[in-house]
Amino acid sequence: MRPLASILVATCMLQTATAGGEPKHNGHSNPEVLRMKVEQVGFAGKTGQLWILDATGAWSVSDFFEKRISPPSRHGRCSPEQINDLRRVLEASRFSDLPASIGAASPVNPQTLEIVVGEKKVICNLEPGKTMQQNRQDLERSMVPPRSPQDLKRLENWDRMIKVEKEIHTLMREPTKPVATSRR
Repeated sequence: MRPLASILVATCMLQTATAGGEPKHNGHSNPEVLRMKVEQVGFAGKTGQLWILDATGAWSVSDFFEKRISPPSRHGRCSPEQINDLRRVLEASRFSDLPASIGAASPVNPQTLEIVVGEKKVICNLEPGKTMQQNRQDLERSMVPPRSPQDLKRLENWDRMIKVEKEIHTLMREPTKPVATSRR
């Protein structure tokens, strides 16, 4: 499936989730629509965090070590407005048009941030211990003026991914509070 088509499928699944429908995907009632993984490779192995949003709007954040994923440390459910905000950010950032890889992999203790929406996957290679914003700033400082069109495109790709990452963090920051119901 082409990247734009996979984004559209994921968006349709998000819209179905907010409409109360029961999307089906490969026989599962709650297919994964979005996944973000931050991974650090070091002496002990691979560690990091995994954010998952499924087609019902439910989300969770878990730590992992190698292939073992801990129970979620945070979880909740997105409101229809939050899902629409995420959809708008994905569209505005032209996520489906981003390259599969951004930045150069570190030869020692590599750190990556991977975002998957539908079948589209983008991996940002980060310097160990640095945020996406810090990597983008380092790239910009390393460029000699005047900047080439390729340099400007590389900066733009970082900016687009930073917007998507920020929206995911905003969306999955706090557990959704249950709606209070009156007892009679």
